[in-house]
Amino acid sequence: MNDIKREIIDSLEHKLEIGVDENDIEVPSAEYGDFAYPVMKAAGKKEENPRKLAEEVKQKIDIDRVRKIEVAGPGYLNFFLNRESHASKVLNSNIKDGIERKDEKVIVEHTSPNPNKPLHMGTMRAAVLGDTIARLGDYSGYEIEVQNFMNDLGRQIAKITYGYENLIERISDDDRDKKDDFWIGLLYSETGNFIDQNPGEEEEVDRIIQKMEEAGNKYADLKDSLVEKSLKGQLQTAYRTNIFYDFLIFERNIVEYVF
Repeated sequence: MNDIKREIIDSLEHKLEIGVDENDIEVPSAEYGDFAYPVMKAAGKKEENPRKLAEEVKQKIDIDRVRKIEVAGPGYLNFFLNRESHASKVLNSNIKDGIERKDEKVIVEHTSPNPNKPLHMGTMRAAVLGDTIARLGDYSGYEIEVQNFMNDLGRQIAKITYGYENLIERISDDDRDKKDDFWIGLLYSETGNFIDQNPGEEEEVDRIIQKMEEAGNKYADLKDSLVEKSLKGQLQTAYRTNIFYDFLIFERNIVEYVF
């Protein structure tokens, strides 16, 4: 939005006949517009009433991509963009022109689902938003690194490990022939229902959590196998929507590094 911000600054400087610092252009809460300028600063230099000066300037400013301007408070000018016009200019611009690569790296972590079931609408919403932010960052010239964080040590993972050990026969062969994340999600749901009806089994889940964190035992190995299967299915779903990751970060690696 630097170009529209520049237009606002140029217009203010022309109408106020004083310099306007870029840092004086604020980004307010959404209900107050897309940009705001405190006319009080200019009014002080010009020895004028800020509210009155703001009203006068409002009448003189005409910017194509600004839908409306409101005067608020003691003398703020709030600018509301014409989003259709602004989006059209951005989408029709030549992305090869004027993009200066920046010597800055930005890490975007997104999706980050629990690897114990398929991606659902909530996690796909996060994936789409994160991917959009990453693409915009790349378009803006930043070096972008996309990470996907896997919580592979929590209670939800211990439950599918417990479920595989004790309840796998409840998942039909037909279901197990489907994508791995699908039947693992069914197993997670089945296990949750079983433990709700048999709360004493929570102690066994707690024991499995401890074993998973210790690593080097059958529970940790089984957990790794189930997480890998579920994650593969999730990545297949993401790839079908053209969403990709540079790094997969596992909680177990962080635990091993820290402890």
